Amino acid sequence: MSDGFCVSIERCRNIYSIIISPTPPSRGIQNYINRAACSLPDVPRSVCCQPLEVVPAPTTPTTTTTTTTTTVAPSTVVAPVKTNAGPVMVTGVEPDAGATLNWNLLPTRNCGTITVNRIAHGNTTRVFEYPWMVLLRYESNGVLSDRCGGSLINNRYVL
Repeated sequence: MSDGFCVSIERCRNIYSIIISPTPPSRGIQNYINRAACSLPDVPRSVCCQPLEVVPAPTTPTTTTTTTTTTVAPSTVVAPVKTNAGPVMVTGVEPDAGATLNWNLLPTRNCGTITVNRIAHGNTTRVFEYPWMVLLRYESNGVLSDRCGGSLINNRYVL
């Protein structure tokens, strides 16, 4: 994988044209797209895109408006519950919009992530064909293993 920019898949001309094509891509092209997967905050489907294939982000005119907002604090606060259930890993789910976002704790560029081929009901699936599916991986003694799968039931929870 060469150098590139982690962008929304819709902004990567060559990969997006493959994804929307009615013709299934070859195994080699599927592997290329899988290797191009990356992650960006607030972008559910992103890929590492070659610089010449990146479509510039649309620009919109800026207008300035002054408004006054009154915020009322909630009357109760619920503390998080601690359990000894083992490690919990959450990937690909955006936190509640009201939560404090600490994106600086995470890498903002993660190009070249290796993903695996996907199969559903005995059929090979295309990249991003089932974006609501989740694979839970756990690390124990330095070994990462696939332990469970699930489905996103809303923007925060996996069942």
